[in-house]
Amino acid sequence: MTTIAWIFMGVSCISLTLVCIITVKKTID
Repeated sequence: MTTIAWIFMGVSCISLTLVCIITVKKTID
């Protein structure tokens, strides 16, 4: 894989994780 592909995957994973955390926090609140 190219470096760009790895960076894109990393950013996508981080974004998904942030969305999950925000959703869980809203659900708890």
